[in-house]
Amino acid sequence: MYRAEQLDSHPFFKEMLQHVPIETLLDSLTGVVSRPYMLAFIRDLIRRGTPFTLAIVDLDNFKTVNDNHGHKTGDRVLAGVSARMVDYFGADGVVGRYGGDEFLAVYTKSAVYDEVHPVFMRMYHSGGVFRSLYKLEDVTLFVTATMGSAAFPTDATQFDELFARIDKALYRGKSKGRNCFIMYVAAKHDALHIPTLSKRSLYETFLSMAEGFDEETEPRRKLQRAFQPMRDNLHIQTLLYVSADGALKDAETGETLVCLDSVPEVQGIWAVSELTDLMTNHSALYNALSTRGLESVMFSEVKGEDSEFACLAFCPEAHTKRLWQDDEYAAAFILSRMLSQYLERHTNLSE
Repeated sequence: MYRAEQLDSHPFFKEMLQHVPIETLLDSLTGVVSRPYMLAFIRDLIRRGTPFTLAIVDLDNFKTVNDNHGHKTGDRVLAGVSARMVDYFGADGVVGRYGGDEFLAVYTKSAVYDEVHPVFMRMYHSGGVFRSLYKLEDVTLFVTATMGSAAFPTDATQFDELFARIDKALYRGKSKGRNCFIMYVAAKHDALHIPTLSKRSLYETFLSMAEGFDEETEPRRKLQRAFQPMRDNLHIQTLLYVSADGALKDAETGETLVCLDSVPEVQGIWAVSELTDLMTNHSALYNALSTRGLESVMFSEVKGEDSEFACLAFCPEAHTKRLWQDDEYAAAFILSRMLSQYLERHTNLSE
């Protein structure tokens, strides 16, 4: 929980603490600054013309923590994450709760991209805030988060404009598979729109997959057409497949990338969020994927006698450690099932 001496170095809080007790300013669960006072603090920084970087933090898949372990455990995770963020930023920033599993972090030391980027990078690596284990009384949880940020006055000069920028950066991070931070850059993100970054309905995705699959006659073309909605709607960028003889092939071109020393045994769906998990048992596969800049992959079994397909490999954008979601599992399953059923009816394939 924040103490008065941790906040009174900022003029806004110094003035507030002359009139109200510290407890009034804080969120009762997490001990960080409550939403109303955090928003007032940000407005005050803008009014004073003080440069800063604002980040919105959204814990990944937090609903599953409550569903699987109970809300009491969820509350402990929120409190633990809050404490680590407060410790991490120290005197260089202020952390507040925005609502639910979302936080706001104001980094007051710099609004310069090249200076702030390594600060956020360490939060996901050596800083021990995210991509980190949280040991509670009866369970240990691996906690990740998606973060979007923008700077005042570099990226925005008005309160609403600044929040629009961090929202856009946050949703860009979510569209990349979560577990990452995105710093707003006008040249990259100004033309993006949140509705197009948000995932479309599974119904729309499945319908487009089925229509594309049915319109083609050759197996690989069916695969390519049915995969396109996954690329467009779920932002899964690359589709590979492992043939029954152990060749890793590009589904777009049919090119053999490598002949594998071992083939993954996939029953149903197997997701790998950290590609290094493949190093021990599937070194050739690991090398082939890592040289393309890929950091995570999801495999889906394909059934069909005498077919060239053994399993499909779905890959996100390069340099993305993706936390695979239920809708992505579902789309991979549907595509693999459609291909399997087709192969069961057509055992003689033509290239």
